[in-house]
Amino acid sequence: MKRILLCVLLLACVGFTGCKKDKTLEKETSPETTETISETENFPETETKSKSKTETSDSGKTTTTTGTETTTKISLDTEMISPETEIDEEERKAFEAIQPTEELVYYRDPVKDFDKDGYANLQIDGYTVKIPSSANGVNIHEHFYETTNLSETDVSFLKNTVENISGNAFHAEQLNSSEKLIYQNDSIYAEMDKFGNFYMQNNTLQNDSPWTPEQEKQISLVSSTDGQGAYSIQNRTFSLNGQTVILQELSEFLREKIQSVMKAENDSFSEYYELMKSPQKIEEIQLEDGRTGYLFTFSLHTSVTDFEVDSRKKSRYENEDRAVKGQYVQVFMLNPDSIDYLYLPPIFTRTPDTQRTLSGTYCTLTEACQKISENLPQEGTFTVENIQICYETVFLNDENHQFQGMACVPMWHINLISPDGEKIFADVNLDTKELYFSYE
Repeated sequence: MKRILLCVLLLACVGFTGCKKDKTLEKETSPETTETISETENFPETETKSKSKTETSDSGKTTTTTGTETTTKISLDTEMISPETEIDEEERKAFEAIQPTEELVYYRDPVKDFDKDGYANLQIDGYTVKIPSSANGVNIHEHFYETTNLSETDVSFLKNTVENISGNAFHAEQLNSSEKLIYQNDSIYAEMDKFGNFYMQNNTLQNDSPWTPEQEKQISLVSSTDGQGAYSIQNRTFSLNGQTVILQELSEFLREKIQSVMKAENDSFSEYYELMKSPQKIEEIQLEDGRTGYLFTFSLHTSVTDFEVDSRKKSRYENEDRAVKGQYVQVFMLNPDSIDYLYLPPIFTRTPDTQRTLSGTYCTLTEACQKISENLPQEGTFTVENIQICYETVFLNDENHQFQGMACVPMWHINLISPDGEKIFADVNLDTKELYFSYE
């Protein structure tokens, strides 16, 4: 019992080791309750971490037991791989038993009393905003990811992905680690870097380094949508290696394959971030040898709150040390029944280390537009093309430009066109009201 109490106290005291969040919060009990918010965004002081039971044998293999199922993880003898924290079953159950049930937060209407004509340098013609609601019985969370060395969890993810996507058995002796995890055999090449980016390709492309769509010169856009996916072309047909396939069938095949990786890895994580039902972008690519395939780019969404995760590529940022980067899944196919290239982003390959609940007194659209207007040139008019609430992924670096971690948080995402015709992305954190500018 002493050991259990000690464990609980220690877990309660553990804070996120990155930057700290300077914030004063007053608990909200009704729509009229107010909250004081600092405009400095950093990481939270204390949060909850997930644990798992592990046992290590003399042979160096680590066995994880969940219910009646037992899986074996590969343990690498290298400084690159960090061990997982151990906690026995009795301690885990005792810790879970005392976890409080999270109170339902009241989320106010963020567009109430919004005046689209109240900004001299913004032309806002219209907008459609998916409004957070307390009626659905769920809260909105921010997720934080710490900077760590590649761990056995990453090895497990790579193993599960190789086996689920390629259908081939994983052999530990073909795995190497240096600055990244690399798995290579006669059929496939796969790698995962310390940031969580995952690449895999089969030997129909090349298997000694990651193939990327950007290196191909002949790429033509088939379809692109801004938002909920290419629903309008669900019945469109594609020819892959002489076989005709309907887009809807391809989408279902790809989603089943990729989601199977997440379900094999961590059920609770796969329930939060999922692929959209249809690809956001489809591109036809002709390889140097004359073969033609299709590159499908899927955006992600949160299945709990149904907010989309921003998937837009940016070319530059106003603040490189706090850059908002898009998260998306890419698949290239030459044949209708296999994946020739796969890219998975960090929020899809790693479980969040901590999470916090978004308060009910978050940034309104009026406050977001006011902040954006004040930080843009006052001469000229910036046209607002789109306004939405979505999840943005902020990559954070320290004063020495060393990567410290990332946070996936809900933000106002507003597309702007400058007086000179330049496309600008303005993102305002719903919690801290911090503003980020990036450019296409």
